[in-house]
Amino acid sequence: MKRVLSGVVFLPIFFAIVYWAPPYVFFLLAASASVIGCYEFFQMASNMGVHGFYKTGMVMSFLLCLGFYFDPGLAFPLICLSLLAACLTWLLTEKNIKVAADQIAYTVFGIVFVAGLLGHFILIRNLEAGRSLIFFSIAIVWAGDTAAYYGGRAFGKRPLAYLVSPKKTLEGSFFGLLGSLLAGLIANLVFSIDIPLNHCLIMALFCGMIGQFGDLTESIMKRNAGVKDSGQLIPGHGGILDRVDGLMFGGPLFYYYYTYIVG
Repeated sequence: MKRVLSGVVFLPIFFAIVYWAPPYVFFLLAASASVIGCYEFFQMASNMGVHGFYKTGMVMSFLLCLGFYFDPGLAFPLICLSLLAACLTWLLTEKNIKVAADQIAYTVFGIVFVAGLLGHFILIRNLEAGRSLIFFSIAIVWAGDTAAYYGGRAFGKRPLAYLVSPKKTLEGSFFGLLGSLLAGLIANLVFSIDIPLNHCLIMALFCGMIGQFGDLTESIMKRNAGVKDSGQLIPGHGGILDRVDGLMFGGPLFYYYYTYIVG
């Protein structure tokens, strides 16, 4: 019930921001999600025994999203700047050189993993058909996630990755891919996106597959950190990373496929 109520409250707000608000409002939404998600990442890293520089990570996550908003070409220089900022933070605040490499590496990885991936939705929104493409890309990942959940509960028998997530099954994964394909077909018709049907289905299939991989990747981190959820921000859903883990992997694939193959 908490999951349903959260969806009832947040989804209309999200759709309103995407459809009616100017691009900079969506940027603020994506940047906020990246900053909060980065904080959740550092909380999990802390449970693993590695104390990254979360303040530096959150600031650089915002700047990386800002770079995506103004010029995608700024992404790589900002990632290099993140490494410099992490090294400088260690020099100014830490003394134990034995864990310096771990702290710096986890800090940079957290920035790239969260803001570097999630920030691609800013690039998608800035495309000519950005509003419809945001709905399309999110629909195929979330529909696949939902279909995998219910398909796995109803028919799941063989584990997909037992050590990582015991409840995920091969049958659930199969239904998830079917859900992504169906959602891609419906979204293409509903939002009148000018994408050939074959590309539409290919994007839905690939994004659905890599979205499941993103879910498993976050599950690895949570199991390593000994936590059930990345946070408690969204009632019934957990943290930001729990809700966007599939999108973080599906978004970049969607953007580059659409930009360089469809476009």
